[in-house]
Amino acid sequence: MKLSRKISIFVLLFSVVLLILIVAFKYKKKPNFYRAHLNSEQWDKTNFEYDKINKLILYGDEDEKVKIKIPSPECYFFNLKGKQLIQIEPRITGKAGFYTTLYFRSMSEEKIHCRLILQKGDEKKEIAHIQKMDFNSSFIRNLDIGKKEKIILSFTGEGIVAFSVPIIYTKNESKEKNYIFLIGADTLRADYVGKNINGNSLTPNIDLFKKNSADFTNAYSQSSWTLPAFMSLFTSLYEFNHGVTRGASLDQEKPFLVRELSKKFLTFSYNGGAFVGKKYGFSRGFDLYTSLASLIRSGSGKIMFDTAIKLIERTEFPDLFLFLHTYQLHSPYAPDLEFLYKINSEPELLKFGGYHAKKKYKRVDEKKVGAFRELYQAEILEFDHYFGEFIRKLKVMGFYDSSMIIFMSDHGEEFYEHKAWTHGHSLYNELIKIPLIIKFPHNEYKGVEISEDVGIIDIFPTILEACKVKFSSKSVDGESLLPLLNGKKLNRKTLYSSLSTGWMIDAIPPKFSIISKDSKLIFNYPFNSERLTFFNKDSSPPQIDRIEFFDIREDKLEKDNIIDQKEIPKFFRQRIEELRMAINKALATKKRGKIILSKEELEKLRALGYIN
Repeated sequence: MKLSRKISIFVLLFSVVLLILIVAFKYKKKPNFYRAHLNSEQWDKTNFEYDKINKLILYGDEDEKVKIKIPSPECYFFNLKGKQLIQIEPRITGKAGFYTTLYFRSMSEEKIHCRLILQKGDEKKEIAHIQKMDFNSSFIRNLDIGKKEKIILSFTGEGIVAFSVPIIYTKNESKEKNYIFLIGADTLRADYVGKNINGNSLTPNIDLFKKNSADFTNAYSQSSWTLPAFMSLFTSLYEFNHGVTRGASLDQEKPFLVRELSKKFLTFSYNGGAFVGKKYGFSRGFDLYTSLASLIRSGSGKIMFDTAIKLIERTEFPDLFLFLHTYQLHSPYAPDLEFLYKINSEPELLKFGGYHAKKKYKRVDEKKVGAFRELYQAEILEFDHYFGEFIRKLKVMGFYDSSMIIFMSDHGEEFYEHKAWTHGHSLYNELIKIPLIIKFPHNEYKGVEISEDVGIIDIFPTILEACKVKFSSKSVDGESLLPLLNGKKLNRKTLYSSLSTGWMIDAIPPKFSIISKDSKLIFNYPFNSERLTFFNKDSSPPQIDRIEFFDIREDKLEKDNIIDQKEIPKFFRQRIEELRMAINKALATKKRGKIILSKEELEKLRALGYIN
C-alpha cells in the first residue's frame, strides 16, 4: 500500500512537471530575429584572400586585385561558376523581413542573376530578382514565411559574390520597437551645450531633448581625442588599460561590449571612420559597421541622421542598437552660412581649416580666436538643427517614446584657453568634460540631474544593465549609472583621464588627471627636448608645472594652480603612484606600427587635420 501511494505521488508530480514544461514551451517567447550563420566550407574560394587588418576581401592576381570592403565582421564569399544555391532554414514564420549587404561582380559579358525564393517541396515563390553586372548595396525584402518553407538565395552567372550574415526578423506593426540610439557628436564641448549666444541658446533642440532625459552635468571623457576616448566607450576600460594606439588595434581578449549587446539587439553603425575605423577593432559585434566619407565634412550631421531614418524605414527591425557618429563639429570648420550669420552677421572668416599638430601652440591675436570660436559655434548650431529634425522624425514614426537615446561626445575643443588649439594635447576641462544626456524608454528618469562625476567608461555598463544584458562587471573599469539614478552611490571615489598609450602626437609627453568631486589633479610628464623640434618656431609649448591641482568648483577655468597653497589629500597621492605604475607598465609594453592606412583613410585624416 505504501509503495503504491509513493508511485501515485511520483506519477502525479511527474505529470505536473511535464505539464509545466509543455506550457512553458508553448508560450516560450519566440525570437524577434536571428542571424542565419551558414556553412561555407564547400564554396569555391580560389584566388580569394581575407585581409583581417584592413577588413577587406581581395580577389584575383597580384597585379589586378579586386578589393571588396567587408560590411560586417563576418562575411561570406565565393567564386560563382554557373549556379549556386544557398539554403536558409527559417526559425520564424509569418510576416518577416530579410536583410543582408550584398556584393557581386560579373567576370563575363553576362549579367549575374540573384533571386530570393521561398520554397516548400517543389513549390517555389520568387520574392526578388536582381540582374546586373555589378551590385553593391543592402538587400532588404519583406517575406511571408509559411510552415516548412525554406529561404533560398540563388545566384546564376560567372563572377564573385560576397554577402553579410543574412538576418531574418519578425515584422509586427502593432508591436512596440525596442531601439537604442547612441549618438556621438565628435568634438562637442560640454560648456557649449545651452551656451547663450546673442540672447539665444546655441543648442535649442538638445536643450529640449534634455527635458525628457537624465542629464549628467559632470561627465568626463577618459582621454582628449577620438581614438582612445571612443575605445574607452566601447570597452569600458581606461585608455592605458585598453591599450589601443594609432599603430595597434584592440586585443582579442579585451572586452568589447557591443558583443554582449548583440545577444539581444541587431547592431548597426554609420560613422565617420578615420580614428573610429574598423582597423582599430571598432566593428566587433556589429552586424553592419559602415564608415562614410561624407561624415567628415560640414553638414554631415544631416547625412548621418537621414541615413539612420532611411535604415529604420526600410527595415523596421524589432530590436536595434544604432551607433551614429559624425565629425561635423571637428575642424576644419565650414558651417552653412545660414547658421554662421546667426552667430555673426558680419563674420571675419567663413571657414577655417584648423592648425596642424606642428602649429598646436601657435600664438594668434584675440580677434582671430573669436573668429575661430564663431565658426565652431555655427557648426554646433547647424548640428543641433539636424539633431532636432531627427528627434521630430522619430516622434512622427512612433519610435521616440519607447527608445533609449544616448547623446554624448568623446572630447571637447580648445581655443587657446591654455595656450593651445584643438585637442589631444592636454586634460583641462575644455577638452575632457563632455555632454552626457540619456533618454530612457517612456521618459523614465525624466528631468533627473546627476552632478556626481561620471565617465565615458560608464555608458555601456548603463546600457547593458538597462537592457538586462549580462556582462562581466569585473572585466571593466566603468560602472552602471542606474544606481545613481535611483539615489545610490557609485563604488569608486576617483575618475581618471589620460594621454599615455593612446597618444596622438609623439612630441607631447604622457599625462593623466585624477578627479574627485571638486578637486582635480593633473600629472604632466616632462617634454623631451629633442622632440620639441617637431613644433614650428612660433608654436613652442608653454611652460607647465609637473603637478597641477585645481579647485574646479571655484576655479572652473583651471587657471589657478593651488599645489603650493593646499596639501594634496592622501588618497590623491596614493592614486598618483598607482597611475604612474600602471601607465609606465602600459607604455613599456604598448604596441606600435601594426596598422597600415589606405590612401582613402589618409585623406580622411588629412581632411581632419591629423596629418600634414
